Amino acid sequence: MASIRKHRNKWQVQVRRAGHPHASRSFNQKADAKAWARQVEHKIDGGELVADLGVLNRSLVRDLLIRYRDTITPSKRGAVQEYSKIGLFLRHSIAGCSLRGLTPSVIAHYRVERLQIVRPSTVLRELAILRHCIEVASREWDNCQEISTTFSKCC
Repeated sequence: MASIRKHRNKWQVQVRRAGHPHASRSFNQKADAKAWARQVEHKIDGGELVADLGVLNRSLVRDLLIRYRDTITPSKRGAVQEYSKIGLFLRHSIAGCSLRGLTPSVIAHYRVERLQIVRPSTVLRELAILRHCIEVASREWDNCQEISTTFSKCC
């Protein structure tokens, strides 16, 4: 939510949202300040403003997988199988990767490693879990809107 205050004969507006950089500006008229604040908040809600990439650097794939396992997986019909597949991800080095570092090449490396051990259909199922985890995080948890587009390009 925006905060508007009078500062030295001008109206100063600050818009702060978690995961987004702070925006501030000064206006001569209070009505202009309110209109600008609504416009910035609308852009943030619509996804037009780029999210703060620091959140992607600080968040790990492990954190998303654990939250997904604890909140989404229990309501699924194949929860037992999904728990074991998430456990595989958590033991793999991909879990220690930051969300910003989760690039198509990292996922391709995981895929190549797993194909040496299991069948292609198993790898597809595992990657489907990771994809859904990232989709849920970007849609509902506001963690990684940027990474969901990267993941869709490579898988």
